[in-house]
Amino acid sequence: MNLKFVKLIKGYNYEKGERMKNIVEHIQGLFTLPILITFILIGLFLLIVDMPKLKKQKYDKESVVAKILGYVYILGSIALFIVMKII
Repeated sequence: MNLKFVKLIKGYNYEKGERMKNIVEHIQGLFTLPILITFILIGLFLLIVDMPKLKKQKYDKESVVAKILGYVYILGSIALFIVMKII
């Protein structure tokens, strides 16, 4: 864990808005292209592998949840990536 983030957690005295800026900068540093690809692959796995297996085993509610989570993973990670690049 880097020192900048440790200071962020411990609650050092920051000027107004500086703490939020540090949090956003930390998230920007963590959310890179490989992380985006990982989240998209997780979403695709849920949609392509898990959802059909759950439907085949007659777990209808669980297959709906897997479908929703798959789309959330894909669309949410893309949206977050774009937002983090804009900010």
